[in-house]
Amino acid sequence: MRLFRPPKSNGHGIVMVHGGAWTANDRTTPWVMCEALATAGMLVASLDFRCGPNFQHPTASADIAA
Repeated sequence: MRLFRPPKSNGHGIVMVHGGAWTANDRTTPWVMCEALATAGMLVASLDFRCGPNFQHPTASADIAA
């Protein structure tokens, strides 16, 4: 997990689950969006999870739920 901390919090937060069709990318992929949300005052937690093809369903969703 990577945290993007706002310079001044507005009291809101978001959990970022990156796109990639469960087969590609990681927590660093949406960094531009995460930084923009943090600049707007939100605490952002960008998550990692295990992707296919090395890991089969429901591994990714179980990682996110954990």
